[in-house]
Amino acid sequence: MAKREIWKAIPGCRGYEVSNFGRVKSLDRYIPYSGCTGKGYRLWKGRILSPREGSLRSPYKTVYVGRKGNERIHTLVMQTFIGPRPKGMQVCHNNRNKFDNRLENLRYDTPRNNILDRELHGTDNKGERHGMSKLTAKDVRNIRETIWRTANDLAIKHRVSIGCIKNILTGRNWEWL
Repeated sequence: MAKREIWKAIPGCRGYEVSNFGRVKSLDRYIPYSGCTGKGYRLWKGRILSPREGSLRSPYKTVYVGRKGNERIHTLVMQTFIGPRPKGMQVCHNNRNKFDNRLENLRYDTPRNNILDRELHGTDNKGERHGMSKLTAKDVRNIRETIWRTANDLAIKHRVSIGCIKNILTGRNWEWL
């Protein structure tokens, strides 16, 4: 059975609604105008708002909703359908897709559990996924499997510090491999 889309007014944001599917719309409203024929009001038709891609720092989808300005869609869905975010909690996505803003995919949880979700889904920022990483998983395995005379030879070959090589060999870095 297909789920039905349910629309609710966004708290504190008159003229806008959000759905349990993660879509946001503006409502029909009358806008004052003045022209050569005089003053009056004209109907401004409501529409489904196009989400904007976030920045590199915060890649979540946002929409512009009146006086509130740019708001993350997942935050609007949770505030509208569940209620205000409890202190110390974050909005977490149940699957690995941070653009899936359906109500059934969202929950309030602790920052620690949000980090554990990223590790579980493989979206955490460690190893070769880290922007500053010079080594790949293959390089690390090669370093551990290859017998070299000194850590200095390995450091020169891979262009990293001796401390980095020692941490890899002792299991302090890249411990999951």
